[in-house]
Amino acid sequence: MIRPSTLHQTRIPTTSLPSPSHASTFTTMSIPSTSSSHQVHSEHAIPSTMHTLSTTRIGTHYCLTTPELQTLANLRTRTDRTFTLTHHDGALQMTVADYQRVLGTYDGGWLNDTSITCTLNLFNLHSPPAGSAGSFICLDALFFTQLITPTRAYTYENISTWFSHTNSINPLLYDTIYIVVNLSNSHWTGLVVDTTLRHVTYYDSLGNYTGEKNNVLYYTRRWLKDEILHQTALSRITEDKALTLGDPGDWTYSHNPPPSPIQTNSVDCGIFVLSTFLYHIQGRAPKYHQEHMHTLRNQFTHALLTFTLPSPHIPLTVYDLPLNSLNQLSHLYLSDIPMPSLIAAPSTTPSFLTLDAGHHDQDDDVVYLTTHSTHAQFIHSTGYPTPVSFHSLPNFDLCAKFPP
Repeated sequence: MIRPSTLHQTRIPTTSLPSPSHASTFTTMSIPSTSSSHQVHSEHAIPSTMHTLSTTRIGTHYCLTTPELQTLANLRTRTDRTFTLTHHDGALQMTVADYQRVLGTYDGGWLNDTSITCTLNLFNLHSPPAGSAGSFICLDALFFTQLITPTRAYTYENISTWFSHTNSINPLLYDTIYIVVNLSNSHWTGLVVDTTLRHVTYYDSLGNYTGEKNNVLYYTRRWLKDEILHQTALSRITEDKALTLGDPGDWTYSHNPPPSPIQTNSVDCGIFVLSTFLYHIQGRAPKYHQEHMHTLRNQFTHALLTFTLPSPHIPLTVYDLPLNSLNQLSHLYLSDIPMPSLIAAPSTTPSFLTLDAGHHDQDDDVVYLTTHSTHAQFIHSTGYPTPVSFHSLPNFDLCAKFPP
C-alpha cells in the first residue's frame, strides 16, 4: 500500500498568504552534527546506487553543495525523531521524523500531511498577489479530506468557513489552485485547477489508483460550484467574476496529460505530487523520473530546512519543455463525470436501495445501500466449529449525498 502516514490535524488556512518579504518569520533550529549516538553501521548506510543526480534539469534548479549534503546525511541518521527542527510562528512544526520522511529514511519515506502542507506553504511564498497574472494558491493537505468523508459523503459545510473570513484567502481569485488529494489514507494525488482556462487536471502517479479518478473530479466540480455561490453571496467575488467562472459543469478536464511521470515503487507518491506542482509553478512540463526521487527528496528537505526555495520564476533551460507549449485542449467536460458509485460491502446476496427514514440523516438527502449478511453461531464441542444457527442482519452503508 502507498499510504501516507496517519493524518494529523494541522492549521486551517484562515489568514492571508504571507508575502516573500515575510520569509524571515520562519525560524530554523540548528542541526547539530552527527554525534556518536547518531552514527549508523556500514550495513545500514545508504546504498551506493542512491547517488545524487545533476539537479540542473529537475526540481528546484538548485545543486546542493557538499556541506549541505553532509547536513542531510547527518539528519538521516538522527534518532531523536520527536525533536522539532523548524517552526513557523509555532503553528506548523516539522520534527526530525517529518524531515526523515521527506528524505525517505523514516516510515518507508511516506509523507504525512505536515510535510506536504509545509512544502505547499513554501510554494505559496512565491505566488504573485491574488488577482495578478500567474498567481497561484496551494491548499492545505487536509482540504480534500475535510471535504469528502471516508464514506464519500460530500460535506461542504466542513470547509465553508475556510475561505469566508475577511482576512482569509479566496482561492477563486488566483489563476491556479493546487489541491493534494489523499485517497483512502494510502495514496497522494494532485489537482491543478486553472480558473482562467476553466480546466482541471488530475495527476495520479499510479495512473488511476483504485479507480478513484472520476470520484475526485466529480467532487471537485461540486466544490467549485458551491464555492462560487458562497463567495458571490459573501460579495468576496463580483458577479462579473462569477459569470467568468461560469458553471463548473462546463469546465473541461484531463487526466495525466503527457508528460505525466509514473512512479515504479510504492512510497514516492507524495514527492511526485509536490514535484509536479513545482514544475507547473515554474512553467515547465514535469519531465522527471523515478530515478530522480533521491535528488528531489534532498532538494525539498534542504528547502524546508532553510526556507530558501529558489524562485520558481528563473529562466528555463534548454532541457526544459515550456508548459505553455503543450496542447492542453480537452473536450472532456466535468458535467459528464457520473456521480460516485454507491458504497457497499461485497455481498453475494441481493441488494436494494432504500431512502433513509429520517433517523439516519435528518436532511433526507442521503441514500443508503442495504445489503444483508448471513451470520452463523458455532459450537466447538466436537473440536471443530459447527454452525448451529443462522441469522440475517442488514448493513447500511452511507453513499453520496443528493442532489448531485
